[in-house]
Amino acid sequence: SRRFLRMPFLRPEYAHVRALFKAGLPMAWFGLVGYVFFSSDQLFIKHYLGFAAVGEYAFATRIIYASMILPGIVASVMLPQFARSVGDAGRFRRIFRLGIWAMIGCSLLFAAPTFLVAKFAVGLILPEYNSAVPYIFGLFLSVAPLYILIWLDNVIVVVSRQWQNLLV
Repeated sequence: SRRFLRMPFLRPEYAHVRALFKAGLPMAWFGLVGYVFFSSDQLFIKHYLGFAAVGEYAFATRIIYASMILPGIVASVMLPQFARSVGDAGRFRRIFRLGIWAMIGCSLLFAAPTFLVAKFAVGLILPEYNSAVPYIFGLFLSVAPLYILIWLDNVIVVVSRQWQNLLV
């Protein structure tokens, strides 16, 4: 009990903190650049179509962004098994392919019902956003590639062994 009360885990070593920061900095930079990149489309829409179109497009993108939790959950569930397979090339490929197919399945699981009810649901709940429905339909084309990219992000973490740094 004395060992637990001292709580050494609350006083991390400076070298570990520095290593975690150094390992995480590229990912943080990628996140920032990704945010700017994925927000820049609204600047183009504003320039060519005006502020009203930006509002309609922003509404549609929020629906797509909200769906991004699903592949994150699936990837988090698969990540431990995938991380354990790094040394076994056959198992690694099998789990990698399973992850790709799982993301395609997730995208269909989200996109198909939403695609079928989007026009009705928007018209019923938020009729002032009916003009955003074409944007929603257009953005559905990006769902499967985005889900696959979420899986590939997890693959990069496993392959580069950054997951081990998180356990330090």
